[in-house]
Amino acid sequence: MEAFEQLVSTVDGWVWGPPLLILLVGTGTWLTLSLRFIQFSKMWHALYLALVKRKEEGDEEGDITHFQALMTALSATVSVKAACSVFPSYIKLPEPKRVPI
Repeated sequence: MEAFEQLVSTVDGWVWGPPLLILLVGTGTWLTLSLRFIQFSKMWHALYLALVKRKEEGDEEGDITHFQALMTALSATVSVKAACSVFPSYIKLPEPKRVPI
């Protein structure tokens, strides 16, 4: 069991260390350049779509706005992340049983 914990600790230190940071920053930079800074160039249009209430053709009773859809997706993402971070703490590996000789 101690060998397994040592293996997990070693893999954890390597995965969550500099390689992951380099991968995240590199991916963000590559996407920013390949998409020609879309997160900056389209930001005002995205904010307009999300925050300004407007009447669209075909709106019927029960339709939700863009802002309501955004908040629903955001709340689902946050709750899944919370569940994924809390539930593993309830899982406990069983202690090894000693056999009397």
